[in-house]
Amino acid sequence: MYKYFGTIVNSVAIIIASLIGTVSTKFHITKKDDREPLSSAILVTLGLCTILASVSGLVGLEDGVQSLKCVISLTLGYVIGYLLDIDGKIFRVSSYFKNKFSKSNSKESDYSLYGFINATLIFCIGSFVILGPLQASQNTGDNLVIEHHILLLMKSLFDFTTSLFMSMNYGISILFSSIPVLLIQGAITILATSISPFIVSHNAMPVINCVGSVVLLTIAFNFIFKTKIKTADFIPCILLSVIICAF
Repeated sequence: MYKYFGTIVNSVAIIIASLIGTVSTKFHITKKDDREPLSSAILVTLGLCTILASVSGLVGLEDGVQSLKCVISLTLGYVIGYLLDIDGKIFRVSSYFKNKFSKSNSKESDYSLYGFINATLIFCIGSFVILGPLQASQNTGDNLVIEHHILLLMKSLFDFTTSLFMSMNYGISILFSSIPVLLIQGAITILATSISPFIVSHNAMPVINCVGSVVLLTIAFNFIFKTKIKTADFIPCILLSVIICAF
């Protein structure tokens, strides 16, 4: 049961942040002009924390063979992601709903619906959504092991910040994006638990952690340096790192 701890915290963080954001807007606690610089400052800080969390995964490889598997996973995985244009497809889906439910063209209820859809896309698609449950699935004992939930706890901080500021614009609808987060990450945790024996028997975790750490660095660079690395195109790298450890 403890393997779902990180996912539950993630969902609760979105709910709390959405309530705070909605209430602060309703009672004019925060000024509109302060929101963007404050959000940017927080995301830069979280980006630095992501780099710190990535370090352990980058230095955890045990031999040259695992290093080679990481290089192959990252190179081939990114090529697959680039050819499939995963990041572009996600962007186009988001843009479609943005145009369809824009505030100038739609009723308030439609605008809130767009907020929910956009938040769900942000919270449920990305490297954290796969890496977090993979890590959490290792917490199979009768005790809570926090180190198995570090990635999901970090994702909770990111999602808390994002939902806080999104709820200031879209209202309480952002709160309901916590439901897809709970269901999708819970399902991935179940799947990860089912392949856990394979991961253990093939000593795949160092490779997965290293590949995942590189992917997390791309996310951190986007937050800190405002680069436009297409992080979603790296998703196949994570999946490939699991498969390649069978050989």
